[in-house]
Amino acid sequence: RQQVLVRHDFCTVKPMPVEQKSNNPTDLHVNRWQCPLCTSSEFRKLLEVAHYTVGRCLSCGHRYLVSEAKPLETLYAEDYAGFRKDPYFQMRIKGELKRRFMTRVPPPARILDVGCGNGMFLSEARDRGYQTLGVDISEAAVHECRKAGLEAYRGDFLTLPLGGNFDFITMWDVIEHLPVPAAFFKRAWSLLRPGGYL
Repeated sequence: RQQVLVRHDFCTVKPMPVEQKSNNPTDLHVNRWQCPLCTSSEFRKLLEVAHYTVGRCLSCGHRYLVSEAKPLETLYAEDYAGFRKDPYFQMRIKGELKRRFMTRVPPPARILDVGCGNGMFLSEARDRGYQTLGVDISEAAVHECRKAGLEAYRGDFLTLPLGGNFDFITMWDVIEHLPVPAAFFKRAWSLLRPGGYL
């Protein structure tokens, strides 16, 4: 039986509390793109950048992309800020590996990182003895991973042949970008070994 380790810190932007009423009619949107988790059509706008809107569902609290101006992968080119070294994230993943990974399934367990970005998590996991594999929609991300000596592939996680039998599957800062998260979870479950962690 697979187990889920859920983290609810997808967005670094401080959200407007749902309880806080706003007089600005653009803060609360009704009957727009539905929440991909609960299908509610009510959300509060958290952030708008380059014609992309990130919202927080007023029903379940999920944070997700409400609108897309162009395909998401076009945002993740070589100059994407997420590819730079991030000391805070690096410190955080070191702690996560120690507390949540090594205590559950020690190396040389297999880890698949979906949306692997610049490979920082994969590098830290590999340095601890884990067998790692990364997947990303961005060619630039995969290039960064390969420059670091990591195994990574560009493609759609839903259709990319990845083998299976992974002990862990991670999706750092990915779920909020998915139009249909359930499809990703279903595919992830199919790739986990019995007793694996998502």
